[in-house]
Amino acid sequence: MIPKPSKPHWSGPFVGGITQSLITRFLECPFRFYLYAYCGFREPEPQQQQLIWGSVMHIGLEHLIRGHTLTESNDMMRHEFRTNYLDAPPSFIHSTCRMLGVYKKTVLPKLQLPAETEIEINELIPIPGVDQLVRFRGKRDVLNNRLGDHKCKGRIYAQETLTEISTDLQMNLYDYFSQKEYWFYDLIQIPEFAYRVPDRLASQSPQKWVDYIFDTHSNTMNGFPITQFPHQHCVHLTHFQPIQETLDYFDKTIIPIVKRIIRWWDHVNDPSFDPNKASCYNDVFYISPLRLFDPSRTDKFKPHFHGLFTGQYGYEALTASAEFYAELSHEERDHS
Repeated sequence: MIPKPSKPHWSGPFVGGITQSLITRFLECPFRFYLYAYCGFREPEPQQQQLIWGSVMHIGLEHLIRGHTLTESNDMMRHEFRTNYLDAPPSFIHSTCRMLGVYKKTVLPKLQLPAETEIEINELIPIPGVDQLVRFRGKRDVLNNRLGDHKCKGRIYAQETLTEISTDLQMNLYDYFSQKEYWFYDLIQIPEFAYRVPDRLASQSPQKWVDYIFDTHSNTMNGFPITQFPHQHCVHLTHFQPIQETLDYFDKTIIPIVKRIIRWWDHVNDPSFDPNKASCYNDVFYISPLRLFDPSRTDKFKPHFHGLFTGQYGYEALTASAEFYAELSHEERDHS
């Protein structure tokens, strides 16, 4: 049986608020969004290693851009690993520090410092046809007259990203509240997941291996050593987006999605709603196909709750989440 809690874990679009990540989760699948947002379930799977590397790197970037020294920024990343990610691959603590050094050398001189980072968004916005104000939440980086973001990836496709950046959900949403015509978008490669990165030998310590791929390993075709080809691993993209285009994006893309989320919210909170009844499934509450991808473009697709839908575990294996918006300073919900 599909669970139906006595009250939702998420406090909704009007009180708790909508974030870019919640919109993305909803677009993936309204039913899996129900498991995540309404039931508060998390999957019984370890956090992806790439997300750990990226989360820690963001901490280093935040301090470096605010004007801290490289040593101070590295120390903050080491502290984060030792506090929250003791199970992370042992090379991460070294590769994040080395890559932050590459960022300082190749990208930082292009930025207009000092800068504000991690600026909180917590705004109530009127939506046409909706009788309540909708709360939008998030955090954005602003460098003087520019809106910015950093993405850490195992593979970097700079040209493709540049052609798609104007349609980026997160950048457009945050720019709606920032009104900046100039954007910067950093692509930072995670060395451990880079194409053709050499395996670590048994005789190499994690630090020696990281030093090897940054300083010694020769594979010019694939950008090694990293210190000799830094611009293949740390790419700084700039984009000019007229404010009117951002406003149009908000009206044409974000508002229609938000209206669907509101309809979804009203539907799942209706006393007659029962996720175990087929009659309760409609145009805002349905199960998206798991294998919804183009096999000619990718060979792997694993959405949220993949194990549940493929029978690897049941609902009883799902774990509860403590809270939403943990990274934001103002938590407005008091139920768990």
